[in-house]
Amino acid sequence: MSTRVSYLVRQRKKGKAECIPVPEYYSMDELHSAFQAVQQNWRTSKHYHQLRAIFTSLNISSLQISRVIAFACSSFTTFSLTTHRAEIRDDIILQHSLILALRDILSVNGSGADKNIPCFAQDPDYKPSDERLLDREGIKVLEDPRAFLHVDHASVIISIGPDIPVRQIITDIARPSIIIWNKEPLEEFSGAKW
Repeated sequence: MSTRVSYLVRQRKKGKAECIPVPEYYSMDELHSAFQAVQQNWRTSKHYHQLRAIFTSLNISSLQISRVIAFACSSFTTFSLTTHRAEIRDDIILQHSLILALRDILSVNGSGADKNIPCFAQDPDYKPSDERLLDREGIKVLEDPRAFLHVDHASVIISIGPDIPVRQIITDIARPSIIIWNKEPLEEFSGAKW
Protein backbone atom coordinates (compact mmCIF):
# COMPACT_ATOMS: atom_id res chain seq x y z
CA MET A 1 0.00 0.00 0.00
CA SER A 2 1.42 3.36 -0.97
CA THR A 3 1.00 6.53 1.06
CA ARG A 4 0.83 9.96 -0.51
CA VAL A 5 2.58 12.71 1.42
CA SER A 6 0.81 16.04 1.32
CA TYR A 7 0.83 19.30 3.20
CA LEU A 8 -1.25 22.43 3.33
CA VAL A 9 0.25 25.48 1.63
CA ARG A 10 -0.89 28.96 2.56
CA GLN A 11 0.46 32.14 1.05
CA ARG A 12 1.74 34.87 3.34
CA LYS A 13 2.19 38.56 2.81
CA LYS A 14 5.83 39.36 2.13
CA GLY A 15 7.59 40.11 5.39
CA LYS A 16 4.44 39.40 7.45
CA ALA A 17 3.38 36.44 9.56
CA GLU A 18 -0.30 36.60 8.57
CA CYS A 19 -1.67 34.41 5.79
CA ILE A 20 -3.43 35.73 2.71
CA PRO A 21 -7.09 34.70 3.00
CA VAL A 22 -8.23 31.82 0.82
CA PRO A 23 -10.43 33.25 -1.94
CA GLU A 24 -14.16 32.76 -1.60
CA TYR A 25 -15.51 31.70 -4.99
CA TYR A 26 -19.20 31.57 -4.07
CA SER A 27 -21.40 33.48 -1.67
CA MET A 28 -22.89 31.78 1.38
CA ASP A 29 -26.34 31.92 -0.24
CA GLU A 30 -25.06 30.18 -3.39
CA LEU A 31 -23.35 27.46 -1.34
CA HIS A 32 -26.38 26.96 0.89
CA SER A 33 -28.70 26.76 -2.11
CA ALA A 34 -26.48 24.15 -3.80
CA PHE A 35 -26.21 22.21 -0.53
CA GLN A 36 -30.00 22.17 -0.07
CA ALA A 37 -30.60 21.05 -3.67
CA VAL A 38 -28.14 18.14 -3.47
CA GLN A 39 -29.40 17.14 -0.03
CA GLN A 40 -33.01 17.15 -1.27
CA ASN A 41 -32.07 14.93 -4.24
CA TRP A 42 -30.16 12.61 -1.91
CA ARG A 43 -33.09 12.26 0.50
CA THR A 44 -35.40 11.21 -2.33
CA SER A 45 -32.91 8.78 -3.92
CA LYS A 46 -33.12 4.99 -3.75
CA HIS A 47 -29.65 4.91 -2.14
CA TYR A 48 -30.85 7.02 0.78
CA HIS A 49 -33.85 4.74 1.28
CA GLN A 50 -31.57 1.68 1.12
CA LEU A 51 -29.33 3.23 3.77
CA ARG A 52 -32.35 3.93 6.00
CA ALA A 53 -33.62 0.38 5.50
CA ILE A 54 -30.25 -1.11 6.47
CA PHE A 55 -29.95 0.95 9.64
CA THR A 56 -33.56 0.54 10.71
CA SER A 57 -33.29 -3.24 10.30
CA LEU A 58 -30.34 -3.32 12.72
CA ASN A 59 -30.59 -3.01 16.49
CA ILE A 60 -28.70 0.28 16.46
CA SER A 61 -30.14 1.46 19.77
CA SER A 62 -27.89 -1.09 21.50
CA LEU A 63 -24.79 0.61 20.04
CA GLN A 64 -25.37 3.79 22.07
CA ILE A 65 -24.05 6.04 19.25
CA SER A 66 -22.84 9.34 20.70
CA ARG A 67 -21.35 11.17 17.67
CA VAL A 68 -20.74 11.15 13.93
CA ILE A 69 -17.22 12.13 12.85
CA ALA A 70 -16.14 12.72 9.25
CA PHE A 71 -12.56 12.88 8.04
CA ALA A 72 -11.25 14.35 4.79
CA CYS A 73 -14.57 15.11 3.10
CA SER A 74 -12.98 18.08 1.28
CA SER A 75 -14.06 21.62 0.44
CA PHE A 76 -17.33 22.28 -1.35
CA THR A 77 -15.57 24.41 -3.97
CA THR A 78 -12.50 23.69 -6.05
CA PHE A 79 -10.69 25.62 -8.73
CA SER A 80 -10.47 23.58 -11.90
CA LEU A 81 -7.20 23.96 -13.77
CA THR A 82 -8.80 22.58 -16.93
CA THR A 83 -11.74 25.02 -17.06
CA HIS A 84 -9.96 27.83 -15.13
CA ARG A 85 -12.98 28.49 -12.95
CA ALA A 86 -14.32 27.55 -9.55
CA GLU A 87 -16.90 24.80 -9.25
CA ILE A 88 -19.24 23.63 -6.49
CA ARG A 89 -18.77 19.88 -6.22
CA ASP A 90 -22.00 17.92 -5.77
CA ASP A 91 -20.08 14.77 -4.77
CA ILE A 92 -18.55 16.62 -1.82
CA ILE A 93 -21.95 18.00 -0.80
CA LEU A 94 -23.27 14.45 -0.98
CA GLN A 95 -20.59 13.22 1.46
CA HIS A 96 -21.60 15.91 3.94
CA SER A 97 -25.29 15.06 3.38
CA LEU A 98 -24.40 11.51 4.40
CA ILE A 99 -23.18 12.87 7.75
CA LEU A 100 -26.53 14.55 8.38
CA ALA A 101 -28.52 11.56 7.14
CA LEU A 102 -26.71 9.23 9.54
CA ARG A 103 -27.28 11.69 12.37
CA ASP A 104 -30.99 11.74 11.62
CA ILE A 105 -31.29 7.97 11.22
CA LEU A 106 -29.27 7.18 14.34
CA SER A 107 -30.94 9.87 16.47
CA VAL A 108 -34.11 7.84 16.88
CA ASN A 109 -33.57 5.40 19.72
CA GLY A 110 -35.56 2.28 20.50
CA SER A 111 -38.22 4.16 22.46
CA GLY A 112 -38.94 6.44 19.52
CA ALA A 113 -37.64 9.53 21.33
CA ASP A 114 -35.01 11.57 19.52
CA LYS A 115 -31.58 12.06 20.99
CA ASN A 116 -29.20 14.76 19.88
CA ILE A 117 -26.16 13.24 18.14
CA PRO A 118 -23.44 15.83 17.46
CA CYS A 119 -21.60 15.81 14.13
CA PHE A 120 -17.96 16.73 13.60
CA ALA A 121 -15.79 17.12 10.50
CA GLN A 122 -12.07 17.59 10.00
CA ASP A 123 -10.29 18.55 6.80
CA PRO A 124 -7.42 21.02 6.32
CA ASP A 125 -8.92 21.94 2.92
CA TYR A 126 -11.99 23.60 4.47
CA LYS A 127 -12.33 27.25 3.56
CA PRO A 128 -14.02 29.76 5.90
CA SER A 129 -17.20 29.54 3.76
CA ASP A 130 -17.19 25.73 4.19
CA GLU A 131 -16.91 26.11 7.95
CA ARG A 132 -19.76 28.63 8.07
CA LEU A 133 -22.02 26.41 5.96
CA LEU A 134 -21.22 23.30 8.00
CA ASP A 135 -21.87 25.20 11.23
CA ARG A 136 -25.20 26.35 9.81
CA GLU A 137 -26.08 22.72 9.00
CA GLY A 138 -25.10 21.46 12.48
CA ILE A 139 -21.65 20.04 11.75
CA LYS A 140 -18.84 21.37 13.93
CA VAL A 141 -15.47 21.69 12.16
CA LEU A 142 -12.51 20.56 14.25
CA GLU A 143 -8.88 21.49 13.68
CA ASP A 144 -6.44 18.71 12.82
CA PRO A 145 -5.96 16.39 14.82
CA ARG A 146 -8.85 17.21 17.21
CA ALA A 147 -11.34 14.91 15.47
CA PHE A 148 -9.14 11.89 16.18
CA LEU A 149 -9.36 12.73 19.88
CA HIS A 150 -13.19 12.50 19.72
CA VAL A 151 -13.20 8.92 18.42
CA ASP A 152 -14.42 6.26 20.84
CA HIS A 153 -16.44 3.02 20.85
CA ALA A 154 -19.71 4.95 20.41
CA SER A 155 -18.63 6.85 17.28
CA VAL A 156 -19.69 6.58 13.66
CA ILE A 157 -16.77 7.36 11.35
CA ILE A 158 -17.06 8.52 7.73
CA SER A 159 -13.96 8.79 5.56
CA ILE A 160 -14.55 8.45 1.83
CA GLY A 161 -11.30 9.47 0.12
CA PRO A 162 -8.67 10.54 2.64
CA ASP A 163 -5.06 11.43 1.81
CA ILE A 164 -3.99 10.10 5.21
CA PRO A 165 -4.42 6.62 6.74
CA VAL A 166 -7.57 7.49 8.72
CA ARG A 167 -8.73 3.89 9.13
CA GLN A 168 -5.36 2.74 10.48
CA ILE A 169 -5.10 5.65 12.93
CA ILE A 170 -8.67 5.21 14.17
CA THR A 171 -8.39 1.49 14.77
CA ASP A 172 -5.28 2.17 16.85
CA ILE A 173 -7.18 4.70 18.98
CA ALA A 174 -10.53 2.98 19.49
CA ARG A 175 -12.97 0.56 17.95
CA PRO A 176 -15.82 2.75 16.71
CA SER A 177 -19.28 1.26 16.35
CA ILE A 178 -19.51 1.97 12.61
CA ILE A 179 -16.90 2.93 10.00
CA ILE A 180 -17.92 3.99 6.49
CA TRP A 181 -15.14 4.37 3.92
CA ASN A 182 -14.49 3.73 0.27
CA LYS A 183 -13.29 0.31 -0.79
CA GLU A 184 -9.67 0.14 -1.85
CA PRO A 185 -8.92 -1.42 -5.21
CA LEU A 186 -8.47 -5.18 -4.83
CA GLU A 187 -5.03 -5.02 -6.47
CA GLU A 188 -3.67 -3.29 -3.37
CA PHE A 189 -4.26 -6.38 -1.24
CA SER A 190 -1.03 -8.41 -1.39
CA GLY A 191 -0.65 -7.72 -5.09
CA ALA A 192 -3.40 -10.20 -5.97
CA LYS A 193 -5.36 -9.81 -9.20
CA TRP A 194 -9.08 -10.50 -8.87
